[in-house]
Amino acid sequence: MRTPAFNKAVKELTYMPWVDKVGKAFYDEGVKGTPAVFIDGKQITVNSGQGIDSITPDAFRKLVTDNRKP
Repeated sequence: MRTPAFNKAVKELTYMPWVDKVGKAFYDEGVKGTPAVFIDGKQITVNSGQGIDSITPDAFRKLVTDNRKP
């Protein structure tokens, strides 16, 4: 439910500095979309880029295991 406080924050752009900071970090890292997953600083591909086509939970666990530093 939207509250008057929420509407005021949106209208007054209260959180715009945070949005700018997060957006800059997103682009500085070379992220091209979401979800974006990084393991030990390395970006891991977790979807095909073809809409809802994504990896299974088991495949995700394997990616995490295979890409962690020992």
